[in-house]
Amino acid sequence: GLPSDEFYSEQGGGRDIPVGSRGAVQIGNPVPPDYNTDSLLSILTLDWDLGQVGVLESFNIKSITGYLRTDVKLSGDFDGSGLSLVGRYNPEWYGNDQYSQEIQFNGSDLNGNVRFTTGLFWFYESTSDQRLRQYSFGPFDTSTIFPYPGGSMIVNTNETLINTENQSFAAYGQLSFDMTEHVEFTAGARWTWENRYTSNDDFSVDPNTLQNNPDTNFVSSVRNSQFIFDGPISPVPINQWSYNYNATAEGDRSTTRWTPMFSFRFTAPYETLQRMNLDSAMMYVTYSSGFRSGGVQPTVRRTIDGSPIPQDFDPETNDTIE
Repeated sequence: GLPSDEFYSEQGGGRDIPVGSRGAVQIGNPVPPDYNTDSLLSILTLDWDLGQVGVLESFNIKSITGYLRTDVKLSGDFDGSGLSLVGRYNPEWYGNDQYSQEIQFNGSDLNGNVRFTTGLFWFYESTSDQRLRQYSFGPFDTSTIFPYPGGSMIVNTNETLINTENQSFAAYGQLSFDMTEHVEFTAGARWTWENRYTSNDDFSVDPNTLQNNPDTNFVSSVRNSQFIFDGPISPVPINQWSYNYNATAEGDRSTTRWTPMFSFRFTAPYETLQRMNLDSAMMYVTYSSGFRSGGVQPTVRRTIDGSPIPQDFDPETNDTIE
């Protein structure tokens, strides 16, 4: 077995942490790993085939409407043992709503040499009251670092309440033109506007609610989230800890992008296929560009007092030639 001054665990069994000569600490009612989600997805597609309209041989209008509701409550045990030493959990359910609407216009000319697709796209997403608690704690010998007796306990925890809103609007179009019987040219472009907003209410735990051992005292704090005690603690159940409002961080980022594409395609004529003894052959050259959304992550960095700092991250972009 492990030495008496190290952690030990029996998966799903005991919750004692020995701390050398100072006795054992018992973790009260740890939060078991769990993930719960309820989802509702609705999609409505309407398609109007208008046939020949003026100089167009075919014309089609399509509407695609979507809605997704997701309710989530999770908890995770990250230390990989039967002890609940490092983890996070949602003390209550939180919800995410997504709405989308797209209108497409598709058609071709009377000769079928020109084909086009154009449309508009809108998306809105909202996550409300995502309350997340993170925690870690355990014994360690601070005698060589801090002027506290060996076998002190450290607790690290904070609570965040996150609300987000994401919006996107796009207009796009693509046109394909048969330059000859065997050569097709395609060009398209998409204009996208996006806005990402996040607010984070940060809460600091009341250290007096972490444990109920009268022989152990709270002696120091680091960045409003790490707390050191002068001996083994008898933790109060994690879901009974008390948190007080500390600070709010907000971030707002908007992005606008043009993403074009071009393509040439050559299909070998029958005579060429005969001479090369092939059933079919095609050559093409394509250029396209795209991007993946940026956003705001207010919990990535913290000030020296533990307050969250909103931090933007840029979109990822790519250019592809094939």
